[in-house]
Amino acid sequence: MLWAVCPNCCNLGGSFAPSRPKHLLIKRLLSKKHRRAARRAAAAQLELPPDPQGWQPGQIHKRDDTAEAYQTRLVENILAENPGSEPALQMIHEAIDRMPDADQRDHTRHHLVRLLQTYALVPKGPGTLVDVAASPIYAAPLRGLKHWHITPIEILAFDYERDPLPFEDGSQDGVMLCEVMEHFIIDPLFCFNEINRVLKKGGFFVVTTPNVVSWFSIYQALRNQHPNRWPVYAGAGDNEPNHIHSREYMVSEMVTLLEAAGFAVDVILTRDYGIMPEYEPIPGFDATHRGETIFCRARKVGPPKMRYARPVYLQDLPYTPPDPSVFRHRSTPSLLGSLHQLAARLRPAPAPVDPAPPVGRPTETALACPIAKPVFSPDCRPAPRTRRPDRPCDC
Repeated sequence: MLWAVCPNCCNLGGSFAPSRPKHLLIKRLLSKKHRRAARRAAAAQLELPPDPQGWQPGQIHKRDDTAEAYQTRLVENILAENPGSEPALQMIHEAIDRMPDADQRDHTRHHLVRLLQTYALVPKGPGTLVDVAASPIYAAPLRGLKHWHITPIEILAFDYERDPLPFEDGSQDGVMLCEVMEHFIIDPLFCFNEINRVLKKGGFFVVTTPNVVSWFSIYQALRNQHPNRWPVYAGAGDNEPNHIHSREYMVSEMVTLLEAAGFAVDVILTRDYGIMPEYEPIPGFDATHRGETIFCRARKVGPPKMRYARPVYLQDLPYTPPDPSVFRHRSTPSLLGSLHQLAARLRPAPAPVDPAPPVGRPTETALACPIAKPVFSPDCRPAPRTRRPDRPCDC
């Protein structure tokens, strides 16, 4: 009778005579030499031969590819899928060339693929079209080539998560919400339900937003970098608005929100910007919908179904039409305005101001804001927070 050793864990194989002392067998199994040999043999069995054309560990972009070549391929793919879009591409180039600022022109050229794909998603008019964010780049081809009457809305004109859109029910043929919803911090489905309200039955809704599970985001995370497309805050002293991406979405989450808001998805796809060479897919993972931007066109099929919908929200809650009397249109973002109104109501009586402030103390009118933190003057005495002429509050 032979005593067999397990070939899977020790990789020794074969068999041993029972006459050999057991302590020698145990010593041999536990010896470092044989354990190392077993590990080397197992690693040799698992090691795959290098594929010069395939993905290699640490590789991010396809070999011998460039950003310019990849952007050209993406544009050619859009033109092939949407015949007759060449004049629109020319008009987009002309609109970019007319931009006065050189840095802004270069930045917009990086978004050429997104602009052309967005134009291609919009069906032919005529009709009324609301463009939230008011992009003038594809407005010209949409007016001239697809005959839409466009009503632009500046992105900072409303609080789209709490304020109603300034249009009558069922008055619009289409709405565009491009690169906006990633900045929402409270309630994206409120905006979607509002868009449903102002659209006619069968009206279309074009929405674009960054894709959180793109190859770009995955490779960013693998390199210990933030996966969001724009994860930085504007500084407290920066005059620019805060463009940080509060939340980015997956294709499945986009479909969930649209269906909850009473839409049926007609087209949904993802594409890269073409700012960098083409990303190399990681073997073993689904490569579907890995582009950097989600492009979607949906159609209104009925009233909103859900006020909140999982998994984007914590719970499911059916939709009930709101009372129109509680809506008040505001010309400034209501979140910021509400904070300042609350601060004004809670503001204590102003403290008497010293007739002769010390050296280094600001001479502007002090801002009596209950949440403002004191700043320190060069003489190490606390000075009141001051109001900047170009900002309502510096806190």
